[in-house]
Amino acid sequence: MLKYGQIQINNQLNFQKIKKKRKYYFSIHLSKMQSDDNQTVSSSSKNVVGRPESIVWDHFHKRSIDKSRGHFSATCHYCEKQYTRGKPDILEDHLTSECAFCPIEIRNEFLEIVANRTVENKKKTKKTKLDPKQSALSNFMESTKLTDTRRDAINSALGRFFVTCSIPFAVADHPFFIEFCKQLRPAYDPPCRTTISTNILHSEAAIITIKIQKELQSEENITIALDGWTDPGNRQLYNFILMTPNRHEYLWAIEDVSSESITGEFLANYIEKIINIIGQNKIAGLVTDGAGNCKVARKIIGEKYPRIITMWCIAHHINLISKDICRHQFAINTINKCQVLVTFFLRSHQGMSALRESINELKIKGGGIKTSTKTRWSTIYDCCESIVRLRSAFEDVSI
Repeated sequence: MLKYGQIQINNQLNFQKIKKKRKYYFSIHLSKMQSDDNQTVSSSSKNVVGRPESIVWDHFHKRSIDKSRGHFSATCHYCEKQYTRGKPDILEDHLTSECAFCPIEIRNEFLEIVANRTVENKKKTKKTKLDPKQSALSNFMESTKLTDTRRDAINSALGRFFVTCSIPFAVADHPFFIEFCKQLRPAYDPPCRTTISTNILHSEAAIITIKIQKELQSEENITIALDGWTDPGNRQLYNFILMTPNRHEYLWAIEDVSSESITGEFLANYIEKIINIIGQNKIAGLVTDGAGNCKVARKIIGEKYPRIITMWCIAHHINLISKDICRHQFAINTINKCQVLVTFFLRSHQGMSALRESINELKIKGGGIKTSTKTRWSTIYDCCESIVRLRSAFEDVSI
């Protein structure tokens, strides 16, 4: 019994020694793991995960968005336009085509970036079902892979076609248009309407802007012209145009000033910023209409920059002169009689049909009968001129 009890005591002592050794090795292993974790954290803190931040953020005030990790709102340093969620592509487009106060060096830098931007076709959320009778790509011998240069050239030409011909961007997603492109070049995947209206459009605009700026560098005696109007969406818009002695016109900016009070001081401040960007020595004239705020703006600019000649638009002078002429009783009677004649033929389908046949038979050139509106003062002349030109056709019509 004593021998057996001694054995139990020895076993317990050995077990305690093994337990202490296990705790010792475990503590060593744990400290090693913690040191490895610390090294991993320190190394990961040195190497930032994700793509580097775009340089365009250097020109915007950046503020984090609540409940949206990794996304920021942006406010332009130069014109203070705000974006609830700033994206590099959108911010680059703002500096190149929207911000009228962006310094010329910065604008040129981002124009090169936007012009050389790679156009990637965005995936469509909804797949378009094509005609099941459409030929397969394997039926075409020329269905080879397009190079990036060739694809970008086709996209550029497609974008110019849509814009210059006023084609709705939604046509790009139409099944027949996609089939048409495939019939022409099976290897070409036409871009969706989102890609055309954003990447392709902004890239083409940047290329044109670079070309315009190169032409303006050699120009002197530039005239600034501006005008304001209200669009169908009830937004107050102002455009600023640069005109050269060779009568070349370049659109500098179109600004939505609906939230501003359009005073003479406001317009003068805007014009002065454009003058400083282009260069005071290159500006020779300023042309506006006869509105009160424009008169004040011309006076401020003329006093601050004596070299710049401020003038009232001659077209608005002619407009006022023509209005005074049209107030004469003879002019009123003539316009009313012409309007009665135009209204009759516009409301009579048979009369208009007979008038068209008479115009074709007599081979009268210049189009049909013209209408007049009060907001387009030149249409009064067009209306009266069409009545005189179509006199023989009116006399030939019998209803």
